[in-house]
Amino acid sequence: MNTAVLSGVRLTAFSCAFAVMVGLGLPTPLGAQEATLRKSDIVRLLSGSTYTAAEVTTIIRANCLSFTPTARDYDDFRSLGADAAVVTAIERCVTDAAPAPPLRQVTTVDVELETDSITVVAGGEVSITIVARLGGRPAGGVEFVLQGSEQVDGAVPEWRAVSGLDGRATFRVSAGTQAGSQPLTVAAVGFQLTGGRKVTLLTTAAEASGLFAPTDPLPMDAVSLDFGVGIQDAYGNPVSDLAVTIVRGSDGADVVRGTTSS
Repeated sequence: MNTAVLSGVRLTAFSCAFAVMVGLGLPTPLGAQEATLRKSDIVRLLSGSTYTAAEVTTIIRANCLSFTPTARDYDDFRSLGADAAVVTAIERCVTDAAPAPPLRQVTTVDVELETDSITVVAGGEVSITIVARLGGRPAGGVEFVLQGSEQVDGAVPEWRAVSGLDGRATFRVSAGTQAGSQPLTVAAVGFQLTGGRKVTLLTTAAEASGLFAPTDPLPMDAVSLDFGVGIQDAYGNPVSDLAVTIVRGSDGADVVRGTTSS
């Protein structure tokens, strides 16, 4: 095989193709970066009787195009005799010359939490749902992360969920065993977010399971008594707002009534 630049067109073909190119009547040589075929060149290649379809295909593959054909251009080429091989060669040139896609731009997704505060008992679970929209439409297939800012049971909590076709993503959140308030924030993988992104998780004590009271005998003849009673759940959290009644063992009469504080 031989390689040459003839009348502004770089040609790689068998030596017999050089005679073919002489009759093409292409303009004067172009710069090295412009040695490609124009629309008029393609028309002359197809409309003349000098070249077979296979030779036209070879020339197009070797030199490619300096323009991007329109749908009408393809119709014109076919009307001039371009077969499937010629059209494929043109399409491949267009594809190879296409610029690389730009880096993915960061997209902003609008999110809305169904609630900004949710309560769960220690050791339990609760569902937290967000609704995501992109351009006013449900944003499906977005991976969301719900993360706390403080440690719970020795670690900073984190949960993940992917939005469905309706734009809804639901987290199954475990409360841990510590009663208290924990701020949680929603983030997304690969997206910026607007809208409500914060929710407060309020963890309350579970059912009472432990009673702490004085074990020494109390003097019943005293004018007043001052002692404390504590009630906790299984995790050691104090149980508040629980009514407590102290009765006398001998006759079951009430001695005092009260309610546990926080």
